[in-house]
Amino acid sequence: MKKSEEKKDHQGVAPDVAQAQPEELAGGSNAVPAKTAERVDILAEASQRPVKKDKETGPVKAVAEVKARARFLRVSPKKVKLVVDLVRGLSVERAVAQLNFLNKGAAEPVLKLLNSAVANAEHNFKLNKADLFIKYLVANQGPTLHRWKPAAFGRAHPINKRTTHLDVILGVRGGVGEPAAKPKGRLGNNKTAASQKVAKPKKSNAWQVRKAKKHPAKTESALEHKSNEII
Repeated sequence: MKKSEEKKDHQGVAPDVAQAQPEELAGGSNAVPAKTAERVDILAEASQRPVKKDKETGPVKAVAEVKARARFLRVSPKKVKLVVDLVRGLSVERAVAQLNFLNKGAAEPVLKLLNSAVANAEHNFKLNKADLFIKYLVANQGPTLHRWKPAAFGRAHPINKRTTHLDVILGVRGGVGEPAAKPKGRLGNNKTAASQKVAKPKKSNAWQVRKAKKHPAKTESALEHKSNEII
């Protein structure tokens, strides 16, 4: 019974396969399946779609300062302040050079924030990097993470893992926030009355007064000599 059923199944399947093979061979080797043809049509339609143009940006506003912020840094603010105090007030190029060669772990996040602020200035406001300086740079304390260390006799010692918030403002040379330029070179004869140094009269020391009270005869000649010098 099994052999006769297998023969019937084989006889029923063979004609279908025989009919399918000539249809596939009829198209030759260049025939494209139906699924791939649909994909090609979709790609052709996509290529014919109009390409969207970038939005035309209007005139860039003139700004005097650019801001950037880094929050929740996993560094103690006391360590970051050592780095921040070194570069505050410097030009951006000089500050970047200082931070690249600074042997402090907190220099890396400060440098990353400074580069981010410079990128904001160049991309958003079309400012030149050479005209920027660090106008404001502060490391504020963020939330503290409380951890515990097991100790002897069932006790636990606290561990405070502090975080830092960094704020930076870059000023523009020639803008509102630029520091006043100091005069270069020596001053000539055109000195103002405020810049001229006025000679102040010398004050007598307290020990000389006490010595004069104790030994008036010995100090009279010395005091007369000094008074003549002052006059």
